[in-house]
Amino acid sequence: MEVLILVNGRFSGRDPLLSHPGVRVLHLPWEGHGTTRQRGVKLAKAPYVLFSVDDAIPTNSFVARSLIESVEQQQFLAVWARQLPWPHSDGVTRQRLQQWCPPGEVAVPSEKLDHVAALYRRKTLLEFPLDPVPIAEDWHWARKHPGRIGYVPQ
Repeated sequence: MEVLILVNGRFSGRDPLLSHPGVRVLHLPWEGHGTTRQRGVKLAKAPYVLFSVDDAIPTNSFVARSLIESVEQQQFLAVWARQLPWPHSDGVTRQRLQQWCPPGEVAVPSEKLDHVAALYRRKTLLEFPLDPVPIAEDWHWARKHPGRIGYVPQ
C-alpha cells in the first residue's frame, strides 16, 4: 500500500503518518479538485486509488474487504463507502449523513459518487480521467458513467 498526500493549502507536516514507509507528500499549486486528484492518479503506482479527505478516517481494512471486492465482483468502475458522523456531530449532520449514506448489507448500484471515500481501479481513471473542474469532480465523473458506480454501505 502506498499513501500519497496531495497538499495544496496550509499543512503543518507534523502528522505521525508522514514517517510511515510508503507515505509521500506532494505540495501542489491549487488547480481545482479534478486536476489535483488526476495528477495523484498519474503519480500513484498501486492498482487501486482511494480518494478521501483530510477529516475522513477509514475503518479497519474496509478498503480490501468491501470496496475492492465490490469493484471486482460486481464490475463497477468506481464505488463509494458509507460515511458515519463523528461522535460529536450535531443532529443536522447526523440526519444528512443518514439520508446521503443509508445503512445496508450489500453493495448496490448508485447514480452518485462521493470522493470522501471512493475507490477506483487506477487504470479506469487513466482511461476515463476526472474533469479539470474546481469542485464536484466526483459528480461530473459519475454522470458520465451511469449504472457503473456502486455504493458500499457495509
